[in-house]
Amino acid sequence: FFARSKMKRCVAFKRGYAIAMTVIAATLLSITRVKHRSSSSLSSSSSSLSQSSARSTTSIRRNLEGESEDLKLVWLANYPHSGTNYIRTIIHQCSQTTMATNYVDTVEGKKYTDPPYYLRPDLDIPDKYLLIDTHCSGTCLTCDNEKNYVTKSLPTFFESCAAVSYADYPLYDPKLVTKVVHLIRNPFDNVVVRFLNARKHYERVHNERWEYPNDREGLRNWCYTLQSQTAVVGTMKLSDELRGIAREVPCYGLFYQYVVWHNNLYDTIHEYGLKHLELHYSDLNTSDNDTKQNTIKKLSSFLEQNMRRGSFPKLPKE
Repeated sequence: FFARSKMKRCVAFKRGYAIAMTVIAATLLSITRVKHRSSSSLSSSSSSLSQSSARSTTSIRRNLEGESEDLKLVWLANYPHSGTNYIRTIIHQCSQTTMATNYVDTVEGKKYTDPPYYLRPDLDIPDKYLLIDTHCSGTCLTCDNEKNYVTKSLPTFFESCAAVSYADYPLYDPKLVTKVVHLIRNPFDNVVVRFLNARKHYERVHNERWEYPNDREGLRNWCYTLQSQTAVVGTMKLSDELRGIAREVPCYGLFYQYVVWHNNLYDTIHEYGLKHLELHYSDLNTSDNDTKQNTIKKLSSFLEQNMRRGSFPKLPKE
């Protein structure tokens, strides 16, 4: 996966750690790929899927009742803090149509619909493709067991993209989804943003200053104290030498999780025959207007939506 990413070194990590992480990522790439399942193994989960999602499939069809019969579902599949807010802003402002989400707490105005939940119920519903925000499974930050930290079953990962969390049944039948927009962010930037948001969450909930200051040392100390560090190290099939290097890399558990998550999504797209568009956050968060415009044009074409040209939406704060 890292070979496909547009990587640049984050200033919060020393050069030596960035090099070490590249070595580890290359090793992980060869050992964490989920082997392609045969059609029989994938079909073995179809009965449980149809039972668990029967109610939610009815809900989504009721939710779409009265809308275009040609409306299809598209996942905006993204590892947490990959730039979803900017995609939402682009869709809402440039197309004047709503996106949807699996996460009801993110709906503006708390005007709920049946799942998937419309993010902006005040806007029109798109004519052809409804884009749905999802993190799938295998993204928890502080879980203390490997089972919840990464998802190794491809059918489970596929179903989780239509659910709220690992343990929940799908909100709707994932087989209704025909396309995937795969949003990717530089992994070093991603870890930094997860740290900043963890800090905001703690101070909002506890109304006190977090023990990890908003600087390089604060980030490194937070990384080393994450529960996920000890949970995942035993599952990493690395040589003793690489395992020793891994222990010196800040947030190595999150990098491991990041690689497994994106590999799972690549395999899901391939195994279930989903059309997909790969977007890089760096192509949107850039001062190069041509690059930004071309990226929005690709998204517009993929969703078959008309998006206004001209000024770009302001990048939301993270």
